[in-house]
Amino acid sequence: MTSDGMTPEHFCHCGKPASFGYRVRLLNDIPGEWYCREHRPNPAPVLTVEELKLETPEKFKRKCELCGNDIDLRESDLHQWMSGWVKIRRNESGGVHNIALPMTEDRWVHGYCIRREYKGYAKQFDMFGSK
Repeated sequence: MTSDGMTPEHFCHCGKPASFGYRVRLLNDIPGEWYCREHRPNPAPVLTVEELKLETPEKFKRKCELCGNDIDLRESDLHQWMSGWVKIRRNESGGVHNIALPMTEDRWVHGYCIRREYKGYAKQFDMFGSK
């Protein structure tokens, strides 16, 4: 670990600090191979299809509440359920300033599922669980 105690240090097979990582998947606890500038492979190794198809770690797995398919929380374009209080302040110039105290729940949906619902492919009950 580096002096901050948070960043792992990597070393080349020659013993020098390594800045070039290959086949590294830190979120899957796969350290990969590390090289210094002198020993870095050229060209860089290419990942195989099998190496790219890694299992999603349990801590990142959820189910989409709308379609029921798996969600990987590391994906972009996800929506999380939030509720809470919002104070709306109006200023002299007619603008609005909000103060929010959101509460999040461990409920997730895909962005494309939200867009599908927004376009009217489902009833309000399907989206929000109410009539």
